[in-house]
Formats: sequence, C-alpha cells, structure tokens
Amino acid sequence: MTLWQRRARVIVGGAAVLFALFVAFEFKRRGPAAPAQPIAPTDPTAVVESIGGRTYEKQLTYADGSSKLLGVTIATDERNGDGPFSATAREASVGKDESTVVLDGDVRVGSAGIHARTEHASYTKSDNTLRAPGPTEVAEGKTIANGVGMTFDRNADALTIHDEAVIHMADANGGGVTEITCGTAIFARRERYRRFEKAVRMRRGAHVLEADVAVAYLSQDEKRIERIELRENARIASSDPSPGALQSLTG
Repeated sequence: MTLWQRRARVIVGGAAVLFALFVAFEFKRRGPAAPAQPIAPTDPTAVVESIGGRTYEKQLTYADGSSKLLGVTIATDERNGDGPFSATAREASVGKDESTVVLDGDVRVGSAGIHARTEHASYTKSDNTLRAPGPTEVAEGKTIANGVGMTFDRNADALTIHDEAVIHMADANGGGVTEITCGTAIFARRERYRRFEKAVRMRRGAHVLEADVAVAYLSQDEKRIERIELRENARIASSDPSPGALQSLTG
C-alpha cells in the first residue's frame, strides 16, 4: 500500500467517526417528541361532534338521539302558502324526532316580509308554530312593534304579541305615524288586519282613539290603514280641535 493510500484511509476513517459522534449527539439532545394533546370536546356527554356544515358551525349528537347545533341557520321553502321561513341563533337544541327545536341566543326569524328578534324561542313541528316567552321586537315594512311574549302561527300566517305591546305604524305614502299601546297585538297577515286588545290607545297627530278592542284594516297592498273599528268603551278625542269642531266622542 502506497503512502497516499494509507493517508486516505486515515482521513476517511476519521470522518466516519466524527459523523457517528454528531448523529449520536443530535439524537441525545432532541430527545423523544412530546405526544400531541387531544382536543377537548365541546360537551363531554356528546357521542358525536361535527364541525362545519351548511346550516351550523358545530353539531353535537347525544346518545338519546337529540342534537345541539351551534351557530345555526335554519331555512325552509314555501309550503302550503305559508311563505319561506328562516331562523338564526347562537344555539339550537333539536329533539330526537325533530318535532321541536329550541333556539337560544340572538334569535332572529323571518317569513315573507315580517321579521322578529328575541333571545329565546321554540318551534313545534306539529302545529307549525314559533313561540318566544320574553321581550320581542317585530318589524314589518314600516311597522315596528315591541312587546313581551310572541306566537307566530305559520299555518294561519298570524303573529301575536301577548303583552305590553307598543306599535309604530308609518303610512308608506307619507301620511304620518300611528302610535299604539295595548296589551295584545295580533298581526293577521293573510286577512290584512291588525287587532289590538286590552286598554288600547291609538294616537295619530292630534287625534287619540281609545277602546277595549280596536281593529285596523289595511289596504290591498298593506301599505296604509283604510279604516279602524273601535269596539267596547270607545272614545275619540282631539287635543287641538278647530273652532266649532267636535272635541271628543264616547260610545
């Protein structure tokens, strides 16, 4: 073996030893990788958890067949003439047979031109009715209404505010605003009338109408009040009558 071959063997051997020492040092320094931490479930009692969907951000399914939807949007097409329907909420609980849906958190519902907002509501499939027990705001065209407790019967296309109703009805043709306070307000949309019950007081300009019951009939396009019927303990008064004009009438 020549002199240069012996030198080459020494160099190669030294390089191999250095590489082996480097690899051993790296493995010792890094150590074993830490195990991945499992993702905590949203609800430990759920048997299935799904993330993402066309109508929800997350779905939890329980052993009894019920489910909970987070960030939910519910939409249905027109059926039996009751118009399309939509509802959104932060959370929805669905019964195992889907006969009831309970909506919670910033609940917003809409159907064919009428919209309502509340914090809690429930929908019952058997009677196609939405119910809200607490404060509710309703908007329909130029009408804004507030009250406590709401029922929306979709089969009859009728929405009822059950207590402490306050309604502002603006004429679409610029004829002024009618302000109404009463116990109960019924929006009978299919029949185009609004019924007000329990200590009804209606103010339009200088005119004040009071009765136990008042019914406002709307025009064909539902943009203005055509006539008002006062029933039981009716009273009409004007705060600024013209000279010689009738100031009040009770019947």
